[in-house]
Amino acid sequence: MESGHRRYLMTRHPHFRALEYSCTSQYDRIQKFSTMSSLSSLSTSTLPSSYSIPAIYPAATLQTEELSTQTTQPLYLYITPSPDLSARPSYAVPSRFTLPPHPHGSVIEAITASDDFKVRRDRQPPLKDYRNWFKVYWDIIANPLATYSLSPGRSTLVVCDEGVWEINEDIDYCRFRGKEDHLEDGPWIYYDHYLSRNEDEEEEEEDIYFG
Repeated sequence: MESGHRRYLMTRHPHFRALEYSCTSQYDRIQKFSTMSSLSSLSTSTLPSSYSIPAIYPAATLQTEELSTQTTQPLYLYITPSPDLSARPSYAVPSRFTLPPHPHGSVIEAITASDDFKVRRDRQPPLKDYRNWFKVYWDIIANPLATYSLSPGRSTLVVCDEGVWEINEDIDYCRFRGKEDHLEDGPWIYYDHYLSRNEDEEEEEEDIYFG
């Protein structure tokens, strides 16, 4: 088949491995397999030149719709005369990524309702880091579930099983903000536990060194 009689079906998305769709001449078989893992990945397959949408196209759009729930970026499908990144998308699917619900939503809503702050939920927070910081810095046992960026001030609201905590930008102060449907303005707690533990370790090292 000459290249002038070919068209390309391409899928492009930034955070997933590219999906390449190929089909028989009757468009009755679809194969899906992983290709490139680039952040701006592109896959292509040749299709006979036709302005009618082949049977593979609805199936490709359906799978793209399914992928849209797993990424925060929009996905695109292209049917073009050449495999070119500058091609105009034939079909676009917006991100339908949703974050799982968590407890203490009323606390977040109460803070959001205030004109003093803007709250934005973080999509991929380092929950394990927050768990460690609570333990090491403040001797708090907490199981983080989600985080919100709070501005102005750049503090972070950490939603845990036990309630909602606020950590300042420098990660040396925290305070309890409430749980379930009860909002609190707890006192700021300095990370004395971390500092005192380091002082104890230094004293132990001095005792060992000087005998």
